[in-house]
This record gives sequence, structure tokens and C-alpha cells, in this order.
Amino acid sequence: MEPLTVLIVPKRILVLAPHTDDAELGAGGSMAKWLEAGVDLHVAVFSTAEDSLPAGSSPSQLADECNASLDVLGVKPENRTILHYPVRKLGYHRQEVLENIVELARRLDPGWILIPSGSDLHQDHATIHDAVGVLQRPLEGGAGDLVKVNVPVAGV
Repeated sequence: MEPLTVLIVPKRILVLAPHTDDAELGAGGSMAKWLEAGVDLHVAVFSTAEDSLPAGSSPSQLADECNASLDVLGVKPENRTILHYPVRKLGYHRQEVLENIVELARRLDPGWILIPSGSDLHQDHATIHDAVGVLQRPLEGGAGDLVKVNVPVAGV
């Protein structure tokens, strides 16, 4: 007899990726399984890392590659948000990043949010991780009150 495998997932999942390759590299296998199971999967990318491209590269190169990989996974184009904050400088835009995340959480009402690991040393990854921590604060009048959802968050 084969073992029973049950995949328990919410209807909607939001993946927050600091850069254009972080969603696929950090959670691509899980994303593929969730999409196969019919989950409404959304991906938000905060930096297209244009400043990291070699001279002469198309400024849209990494965004184009991101969209191509999300196509392969099966993420619907309308479920993608690609922002253009400067690479390695998300911390300089912390409030705007937080506001982007609040807007996404309000609009999408995800059952789960995937974020970078809290032990990740890259400053952009830490900014996304910490912003979601602020979002979850149960302080009256704080960012936690802006999103009336109890969303489990997983670090990848």
C-alpha cells in the first residue's frame, strides 16, 4: 500500500521576493506544487537589480528573465508585481516597501505569505523579512491593524 500524501494549502499564497530570482530559487519547487494543487499564487518582486547588470545589458533583462521563469512555473501574469527599487537599497525605502506589502496583503488577503529567512544576511532580504514583522505587530494603530488578517508567514 502506498503512503497517503496530503497537501494542505490555503486558497491564496503571496511570495515576497526581494530580487527577480529569489522566489524561484527560494521556493520554486513549492510554488510548482501549489500551482499544481490549484492555489492562487501571487509573486511580488521588489528590485529588478538593474544596477547589478553588466554594462551594455538591457535594463529589463532581469525582469524579463523573472517573467520567463514565472511563465515556466505557471504563475499568471496578472498575479505578478514587479517593483523597481534599487538593489541593495531597499532599507532606504523601508516605509514605501512596508506600504507596498500592506497594500498587497489588503488586496489579496493571502492565507500564507512567504518571506526571506530571518537569518539571511543580505540587506534587501532582511528589509523584506523585517517589514513583514512590522506588518504582524498587534499594536493598536500600528501596521498590524492595517491588515485585518491572521496570516502565517514562512521564511524560505
